[in-house]
Amino acid sequence: MTLATAGIVACVLLLWRGLWLYLFVRNPQYEIKNLSIETGVAKTATEICELTGLREGVNLFSFSAAKLREQILFDTLNISEAEISKQLPDSVRIVVRDRVPVLRLGPTSTDLDRDGLVFTMRSQDADRYRAIPIVEDGNTRIDFRTGRRLRGVAG
Repeated sequence: MTLATAGIVACVLLLWRGLWLYLFVRNPQYEIKNLSIETGVAKTATEICELTGLREGVNLFSFSAAKLREQILFDTLNISEAEISKQLPDSVRIVVRDRVPVLRLGPTSTDLDRDGLVFTMRSQDADRYRAIPIVEDGNTRIDFRTGRRLRGVAG
């Protein structure tokens, strides 16, 4: 590639970047005006906003919905699913679903979901699930660390 060709490519890329910023990222038409958040009990709508940084006035093209989804799931083990959808020109919808315990691991607040993921139940949620079975750890030592998946330990 010659120097002239490289210069032309650089100019085209800079022009494209400027056009992208002007038409989309800095365009007030694409600022969030309708932010809908549906949550369970693991996080409130306010906590989801704080975690993601989303609020009215944020531009739809300034963030990645996929990255924010991963951030929610990584930061909150009690959430099993998160969906973030953008609707042009000015709406975002976030739906989070709580992890549902199927077993309590001993007399603690450590629980297991249907996928075998170990997580800690918030104390304010314990009454909701007081009827789930409690598994006592008899002679076998099982690693009940939060965030770990249990596989093949029954027997």
